Amino acid sequence: KGQISQVDIGTLFQLRGEGRVFLVDVRPAFFFSLGHIPGSISLPLKKFDTEFPAVRSEFEAALGADRVIVLYCTNAKCPDGLIAAGKLSKLGYSTSVYKGGWKEWQDAGL
Repeated sequence: KGQISQVDIGTLFQLRGEGRVFLVDVRPAFFFSLGHIPGSISLPLKKFDTEFPAVRSEFEAALGADRVIVLYCTNAKCPDGLIAAGKLSKLGYSTSVYKGGWKEWQDAGL
């Protein structure tokens, strides 16, 4: 079973700068198309079970490159990142959740 941790905006910014993060946006694809943290992939929570097999190799490659898997949603009130982290944990993946989400990232001007 994988571990679940949290990252703050400073840690995420540092990991991105070092190229050591695999970002996963769990919001609905429509919101992803309107804007997302650069470099992230879209894996909407509602479609997780059907879409994860298609991107599993990307998760494996990220782990092989020693990158941290970070999930995010809209903001701190959105539970989807944590729910997706739970699903990934059951599959054996350790992940981090960026609670501030897209809103905090956008508000910070990043």
